[in-house]
Order: sequence, then C-alpha cells, then structure tokens
Amino acid sequence: YAAAAWNRAAPSYASGPMLHYAPLHEKMLTESLELVDIDDGPHILDLASAAGEPALSLWRHMPTADIVATDYAATNTILGRSRAYRAGSDVVFQFADMEDLQFDDDSFDLVTCCLGLMYVDRSEAIPEMFRVVKPQGAVLAAVHASGSDYHRPFEAAVRSVLGEAADDQDAVPCNMGTRPLSLGGEGVLTGELEEAGFERVKCERFE
Repeated sequence: YAAAAWNRAAPSYASGPMLHYAPLHEKMLTESLELVDIDDGPHILDLASAAGEPALSLWRHMPTADIVATDYAATNTILGRSRAYRAGSDVVFQFADMEDLQFDDDSFDLVTCCLGLMYVDRSEAIPEMFRVVKPQGAVLAAVHASGSDYHRPFEAAVRSVLGEAADDQDAVPCNMGTRPLSLGGEGVLTGELEEAGFERVKCERFE
C-alpha cells in the first residue's frame, strides 16, 4: 500500500510542490559544491529524489559527476527520466528503498536527501546512508524545522490524492499528522546522525 500511495501522489507533487521547493534545491546545490571536488567526477546518490531534485540541479553544475537519483515511487523515477531526457542529462534514475539500499559500502562521495528522511524508518535509513557514503564523503539532508509551514504544499498535494488516508499511520508512510515535523526539534536530527556514526555534524536553519 505504501508504494501505491506514493505512486498516486507523485504526479501531483511534481507539478506543484517540487517547484515550490526550488530555493531549497538551490541551497542544497550551493552546499554540495562546497562538499565535493567537481573536477574529480564525484559519485553522488540522491535519495527520495522524487522527479529529480536536487539531482538535476546538481548535474547542471557538475556535468562530470556520476549521479544516481532514487525514489521509492516508480512513478517518480519515470517522471525523473523524462525530465532528464528533455534536459540532455545523463543522471540515472532508479528505484531505491532508503531502508535497504542496494549499493556497495563506501560507494558515494556525497549522499543527498531533500525532505525525505521524515517519511522513513530512520533507524534503518540513516545507517544505510552511513554505509554507502565513503569514509571521507559527506551526507547533506534537508528536513522541515519545527514551527515551519514549509511542508504545507506537499501536504496539500498528498491530501488531494489520498484524502483521509493521508493521516492513517498504518496505511500510509507519510502520515501528514505527525511525520513532516518529526525531525524539526532542536538536536533531533543531529542526535540520530551521530548515533549512526556520523562525525562533524552541522545543522543550520534555512528560511
């Protein structure tokens, strides 16, 4: 049911909320450029990429990078491939379950995840991110902050498709009632990252 729910919501998200989050994608791009050496053709994994962000934004500024964009919804990978084709991009789009990534250990120089960590079992997903990133690599994640309404466009898109099921914790992983701000408290994300083994964790608020 979870995969079906995300697939149903994917087109609605791609046609509206994803555009709303463009400033955040640009912020992630700026941060990414400081974390990797673009001249070395870095290997980058974008998790919960939806229809390809920030993966395609990264590609536009890192054309020599090897970028894999992944999502749990097959519909999103189809939408992403279409966007990549129109842009002439070689970004690879494929299915991935963040809680069970099918990549070798120490595979990526950078792992990105924009607004996806709130909707998965983080006790599984964050250690998986730690496993696939290289020892000297970096992880860059964006989550909704407490007190923020930034998640409302996504919530509206999900509700427009799923209706009351959007609040069903057992049926839909997104549970709009509690999930969006679940990592927004002070120190919550930092604590979970450090528990998984990450070092030099830095968090900052982006308005």
